[in-house]
Amino acid sequence: MLSDLGDGAHIDVCGNGFLYNMVRIMAGAIVGCGLGRLSLQTVKDALCGGGRDLLGKTMPAKGLTLLGVDYGFPLFGADRKDKE
Repeated sequence: MLSDLGDGAHIDVCGNGFLYNMVRIMAGAIVGCGLGRLSLQTVKDALCGGGRDLLGKTMPAKGLTLLGVDYGFPLFGADRKDKE
């Protein structure tokens, strides 16, 4: 999900596994498209063919926030919400 924040953007990414810098690369591709530096076809070609070099800049980690991790089960015994 991508939300416009005026001078910035909010990108929510959810998945069951991520590669090194994957979210930062995805954010760079979104910014590149938004600025007209990458076409949607280039992004599609990179995703379909694995051409990481087509996507350009990896965004810096500054501003990225991990909001949560869901393993699908309570990691340390009973769920904390159950105890409250």
